[in-house]
Amino acid sequence: MNSRARFLSAPRLALEGPVTCDARARGQLRLRGRLAAPDGRAAIVDIEFGGAAASWPLALDGATLEFAMPPVRGVVLRSAGQEWSLPDATLFVHVDFGAESAAAIAPRPVPWRKRLFWWALLAVLRTRLGRRWLSHRYGV
Repeated sequence: MNSRARFLSAPRLALEGPVTCDARARGQLRLRGRLAAPDGRAAIVDIEFGGAAASWPLALDGATLEFAMPPVRGVVLRSAGQEWSLPDATLFVHVDFGAESAAAIAPRPVPWRKRLFWWALLAVLRTRLGRRWLSHRYGV
Protein backbone atom coordinates (compact mmCIF):
# COMPACT_ATOMS: atom_id res chain seq x y z
CA MET A 1 0.00 0.00 0.00
CA ASN A 2 1.21 3.48 -0.77
CA SER A 3 2.25 5.44 2.31
CA ARG A 4 0.89 8.69 0.88
CA ALA A 5 -2.83 9.41 1.06
CA ARG A 6 -4.65 9.63 -2.25
CA PHE A 7 -7.32 12.26 -2.67
CA LEU A 8 -10.47 11.43 -4.53
CA SER A 9 -10.55 12.99 -7.99
CA ALA A 10 -14.28 13.75 -7.92
CA PRO A 11 -15.88 15.78 -5.12
CA ARG A 12 -18.60 13.14 -4.79
CA LEU A 13 -18.90 9.56 -3.54
CA ALA A 14 -22.10 7.62 -4.23
CA LEU A 15 -23.33 4.45 -2.52
CA GLU A 16 -26.34 2.66 -3.96
CA GLY A 17 -28.85 0.26 -2.51
CA PRO A 18 -29.19 -0.29 1.23
CA VAL A 19 -26.56 1.51 3.31
CA THR A 20 -26.20 0.79 7.02
CA CYS A 21 -25.36 3.63 9.40
CA ASP A 22 -23.40 3.08 12.58
CA ALA A 23 -22.85 6.10 14.81
CA ARG A 24 -19.73 5.05 16.68
CA ALA A 25 -18.65 7.72 19.15
CA ARG A 26 -19.49 11.41 19.12
CA GLY A 27 -18.34 12.80 15.80
CA GLN A 28 -17.80 9.40 14.15
CA LEU A 29 -20.00 7.66 11.63
CA ARG A 30 -19.56 4.45 9.62
CA LEU A 31 -21.48 3.75 6.42
CA ARG A 32 -21.51 0.27 4.85
CA GLY A 33 -22.79 -0.33 1.35
CA ARG A 34 -21.89 -0.78 -2.31
CA LEU A 35 -20.29 1.81 -4.54
CA ALA A 36 -22.49 3.11 -7.34
CA ALA A 37 -22.16 1.62 -10.83
CA PRO A 38 -20.01 0.71 -12.67
CA ASP A 39 -17.86 -0.33 -9.70
CA GLY A 40 -20.37 -2.04 -7.39
CA ARG A 41 -17.75 -3.14 -4.87
CA ALA A 42 -18.52 -3.36 -1.17
CA ALA A 43 -17.26 -0.30 0.67
CA ILE A 44 -16.99 1.01 4.20
CA VAL A 45 -16.83 4.78 4.67
CA ASP A 46 -15.61 6.04 8.03
CA ILE A 47 -16.36 9.70 8.66
CA GLU A 48 -14.88 11.76 11.47
CA PHE A 49 -16.42 15.18 11.86
CA GLY A 50 -16.70 18.06 14.27
CA GLY A 51 -19.94 19.43 15.60
CA ALA A 52 -22.94 18.15 17.43
CA ALA A 53 -24.00 14.53 17.15
CA ALA A 54 -27.12 13.94 15.08
CA SER A 55 -29.62 11.14 15.48
CA TRP A 56 -28.71 8.82 12.63
CA PRO A 57 -31.10 6.32 11.08
CA LEU A 58 -30.02 2.68 11.17
CA ALA A 59 -30.22 2.39 7.38
CA LEU A 60 -30.32 4.65 4.35
CA ASP A 61 -31.57 3.90 0.86
CA GLY A 62 -28.56 4.98 -1.18
CA ALA A 63 -26.31 7.80 -0.06
CA THR A 64 -24.29 10.53 -1.70
CA LEU A 65 -21.35 12.22 -0.01
CA GLU A 66 -20.41 15.55 -1.51
CA PHE A 67 -17.40 17.30 -0.07
CA ALA A 68 -15.47 20.50 -0.41
CA MET A 69 -11.79 20.32 -1.30
CA PRO A 70 -9.17 21.77 1.08
CA PRO A 71 -8.72 24.34 2.62
CA VAL A 72 -12.46 24.22 3.45
CA ARG A 73 -13.29 20.77 4.77
CA GLY A 74 -16.82 19.53 5.10
CA VAL A 75 -19.15 16.85 3.81
CA VAL A 76 -22.83 16.90 2.94
CA LEU A 77 -24.54 13.51 3.25
CA ARG A 78 -27.71 13.17 1.17
CA SER A 79 -30.14 10.26 1.14
CA ALA A 80 -33.81 9.99 0.13
CA GLY A 81 -34.55 13.69 0.41
CA GLN A 82 -32.72 14.11 3.71
CA GLU A 83 -29.50 16.07 4.13
CA TRP A 84 -26.92 16.23 6.89
CA SER A 85 -24.05 18.70 6.99
CA LEU A 86 -20.84 17.38 8.57
CA PRO A 87 -18.38 20.23 9.23
CA ASP A 88 -14.63 19.68 9.25
CA ALA A 89 -15.07 16.07 8.11
CA THR A 90 -12.42 13.53 7.21
CA LEU A 91 -13.34 10.48 5.13
CA PHE A 92 -11.65 7.09 5.15
CA VAL A 93 -12.91 4.86 2.34
CA HIS A 94 -12.24 1.12 2.54
CA VAL A 95 -13.02 -0.74 -0.69
CA ASP A 96 -13.20 -4.55 -0.93
CA PHE A 97 -10.75 -5.89 -3.49
CA GLY A 98 -11.20 -9.52 -2.45
CA ALA A 99 -12.30 -10.81 -5.86
CA GLU A 100 -9.35 -9.16 -7.64
CA SER A 101 -6.81 -10.48 -5.16
CA ALA A 102 -8.29 -13.99 -5.29
CA ALA A 103 -8.08 -13.91 -9.10
CA ALA A 104 -4.46 -12.70 -9.00
CA ILE A 105 -3.30 -15.46 -6.64
CA ALA A 106 -4.07 -18.78 -8.23
CA PRO A 107 -4.98 -21.53 -5.75
CA ARG A 108 -2.69 -24.52 -5.62
CA PRO A 109 -2.47 -27.58 -3.41
CA VAL A 110 -0.06 -27.39 -0.48
CA PRO A 111 2.97 -29.70 -0.96
CA TRP A 112 2.91 -32.76 1.31
CA ARG A 113 6.29 -31.89 2.90
CA LYS A 114 4.98 -28.51 4.03
CA ARG A 115 1.85 -30.15 5.44
CA LEU A 116 3.96 -32.69 7.31
CA PHE A 117 6.23 -29.96 8.74
CA TRP A 118 3.32 -27.90 10.08
CA TRP A 119 1.54 -30.97 11.41
CA ALA A 120 4.68 -31.99 13.33
CA LEU A 121 5.36 -28.49 14.63
CA LEU A 122 1.82 -28.05 15.88
CA ALA A 123 1.92 -31.52 17.47
CA VAL A 124 5.11 -30.55 19.35
CA LEU A 125 3.56 -27.23 20.44
CA ARG A 126 0.54 -29.03 21.91
CA THR A 127 2.69 -30.45 24.72
CA ARG A 128 4.30 -28.57 27.59
CA LEU A 129 7.63 -30.35 27.02
CA GLY A 130 7.57 -29.47 23.30
CA ARG A 131 6.93 -25.77 24.01
CA ARG A 132 9.73 -25.74 26.58
CA TRP A 133 12.14 -27.45 24.17
CA LEU A 134 11.37 -24.98 21.34
CA SER A 135 11.68 -22.05 23.72
CA HIS A 136 15.09 -23.26 24.92
CA ARG A 137 16.25 -24.21 21.40
CA TYR A 138 15.39 -20.86 19.76
CA GLY A 139 15.70 -18.54 22.77
CA VAL A 140 12.13 -17.34 22.68
